[in-house]
Amino acid sequence: MPANRFAWPETATWPPIPVEAFPATLASLMDTAGPVWFWCLDIDGTLVEIAPTPDAIRVPPTLLADLADLAGSPRHRVALVTGRSLDDARPRFPLPPAVAMVGSHGAEWLLDGVRATDPRTQPARAALVRTADRFRQLSREFPGTVFEDKRYSLSLHYRSLDPDREPGLKAAVEESVQDEPAISLLASKKCWDARIAGGPTKADGIARLLRTHPDPPRLLIFGDDLTDENAFLAFPQALTVRVGPGVSAARFRLPDPPAVRELVAAMAHLAVR
Repeated sequence: MPANRFAWPETATWPPIPVEAFPATLASLMDTAGPVWFWCLDIDGTLVEIAPTPDAIRVPPTLLADLADLAGSPRHRVALVTGRSLDDARPRFPLPPAVAMVGSHGAEWLLDGVRATDPRTQPARAALVRTADRFRQLSREFPGTVFEDKRYSLSLHYRSLDPDREPGLKAAVEESVQDEPAISLLASKKCWDARIAGGPTKADGIARLLRTHPDPPRLLIFGDDLTDENAFLAFPQALTVRVGPGVSAARFRLPDPPAVRELVAAMAHLAVR
């Protein structure tokens, strides 16, 4: 693996690891730090590059093979933890049942082939439907935006919006939910997310997966955006990894999705040797 692909925030408390030796050192830790390592990986901006529209992401076949190999090892478990709905993420990541999925920012999950939904989603369903109608209208009023209905959350992407119109979009989005106390807004990367106020988070989804494990695993959490930060904070003993720039609560940092894929490939190779 190329040297200098890994860096750490100054607040990192794990033992120093030479950047060029990260995979081998991590493998050594995995040999001594417990029976199972549980990988929780975001998708967009973490495993794959963010695309101009949600439908345009590219999932390398080699990544799918590496994730399947890693999940097939008795020493590893793998979960994709994403803001995408399960209906959207599953066809893009056709992986064995051993790979769990948490979708819609923790509102739904798939574990051992069994799908379930957080009960907190139901009381806010009517508010989400009303907000979806308003977001659709905004996507027509602001060319260059893309509306994404994830059922348990909503996204209005504006990567292709004229930058001069971004303040107007912000005001319109805020106005669209001002009478919806069940809905909260979150500004992420060139996107407005409407979510259930006080509803499930990625941290909740990860906690639910951990409760199904008979012995506490050693947890790894990878993410690139604000929705991943609550998971970093919720599990202070985890090996948490921020992908890309920005202030973060994570202990470690990777520069970009290719670096994440390199690490997954290296660990998958060691797992199947």
